[in-house]
Amino acid sequence: MSTINKTKLELLEFYLALKYPITIYPDDQGGYVSEIKDLPGCFTQG
Repeated sequence: MSTINKTKLELLEFYLALKYPITIYPDDQGGYVSEIKDLPGCFTQG
């Protein structure tokens, strides 16, 4: 593995290991919405 690829892999592993607080709340139309406030625009619903 090249040095650049190893560095990218280490960086990816670092970010994947971080703990992000998740907010989950009921949706007005049924189901739930969850979002990660530390990652603007990151949310899901269902």
